[in-house]
Amino acid sequence: MTDPKRFWMPVLSLTVLFCALAAVACWVVPGVREGTVPAIGGLVWHALGVIQLLVTNVYGPVAARVGEATTRALGVAVQVALTGLSALLLSVAIWYPFYLVRGRSRSVTKTSDAPASSPE
Repeated sequence: MTDPKRFWMPVLSLTVLFCALAAVACWVVPGVREGTVPAIGGLVWHALGVIQLLVTNVYGPVAARVGEATTRALGVAVQVALTGLSALLLSVAIWYPFYLVRGRSRSVTKTSDAPASSPE
């Protein structure tokens, strides 16, 4: 990783996107299940449903336990932190192969642009 900006800027952009999707999922999905919000449709609905189940059924109980042991605000902070951390890890896992391929193609391009030396 010679230039950290080339790696971290897309990762942080993806992280923000995934956090926004998690927020939308937690806001929209319960309404869709109750029938008060129309379904978005197809793959989008299933992806948002999975994100909502992860946040409420996995991170929710952990945050509730922390909230019971300390304060409610710390429980909420833990849930937000767990969601953000998982979004960051997912972003790194998605972007790293693209970063490696781009770096490899740049190194191949640099070596092929080098002038060929002729034996004289």
